Amino acid sequence: MKRRRNVNAILAVWTVVFGVIALTSLCCSVIMYIYFTREDESVTAMAEQTVSAETDGYSESEVDSLIDETVSQAVEKARDEATSDFLTTMRDMMEEEGSTVNMLRYFYPDNVIVYSGGKYNFLPILSNVAKNTYQDEFFIQDEEGIASYDDGNGLISHKGIDVSRFQGEIDWEKVKNDGVEFALIRLGVRGYTEGAIVLDQTYEANMEGALSQGIHTGVYFFTQATTEEEVKEEVDFTLENLKDYQIDGPIVIDVEDVNNGKGRTGALTAEERTKLIKAFCDQVKEAGYTPMIYGNLKSMTMMVDLTQLEEYEKWYAFYGFPVYYPYAYSILQYSESGKVDGISTEVDLNIAFDTWW
Repeated sequence: MKRRRNVNAILAVWTVVFGVIALTSLCCSVIMYIYFTREDESVTAMAEQTVSAETDGYSESEVDSLIDETVSQAVEKARDEATSDFLTTMRDMMEEEGSTVNMLRYFYPDNVIVYSGGKYNFLPILSNVAKNTYQDEFFIQDEEGIASYDDGNGLISHKGIDVSRFQGEIDWEKVKNDGVEFALIRLGVRGYTEGAIVLDQTYEANMEGALSQGIHTGVYFFTQATTEEEVKEEVDFTLENLKDYQIDGPIVIDVEDVNNGKGRTGALTAEERTKLIKAFCDQVKEAGYTPMIYGNLKSMTMMVDLTQLEEYEKWYAFYGFPVYYPYAYSILQYSESGKVDGISTEVDLNIAFDTWW
């Protein structure tokens, strides 16, 4: 009789052990399923199947109660973890990058986020425009802030600058010796109030200096044209002042928003501005030069229709890495406060991924 009681006791212990194992298995299965699917109805169905398959010693009401409690706890835990992860990511981005726009760009990767006009603009990424294929990990900046790009498969960037009268007198021999391979020189501007065309005060000195050192040279013109007739004036002016020089770089139309958009071109629609840019680039191409468009994030997304400008190369301005821009470009202006030997002021720094020489 004593032996029978011992056997019964052992059986009772093992029954409890198996019951605990079954419950543990049930809870783990339910929690894992919730974590990956977040679908309460599916979790309930799965939990019911698990209990039915693995436990025969629980009443229907006990099973229902167990399922409800397990689901509730798992959902609450998943929500708490998701909220915590989200808030932690948001806090870290605000602290490290100090910018709401950077945080929005992280959480909305399928849009281009542009802060302009006192608001955040969410622009869909255009599917039919060539994409930026440069990889962030291949950009390198040295201790002096000089950037380069090398993907290990032959795509190596070229060091360049762009200059105007704001850089004053330049020692181009020192610039050359500092590793500068190309220079984009401002040829002229159209005033954004009166509309007069003016040759840059240092254009001729810069052209002669850069060419004398064998630096590959292109030019840019700051446009404020509002009609195709004015575009033709700008192109004719540019070509006239280039006729005595042999350049192997592009002729660039500088498309920027000025004075909070209150310049002569501030009222143009994206369609109107795009039409004028096309007119400029087509005339430059007909003259035998490489046309190019310069702009920043706002001008290259909100101020033009990129779908109509696919055939022209782009010079993109963005100060900081990683570069935020989903579309293709040939030259990156990555700093407006660079230092180059031979130039006494700060200067714009560029890297080119294509060559025109």
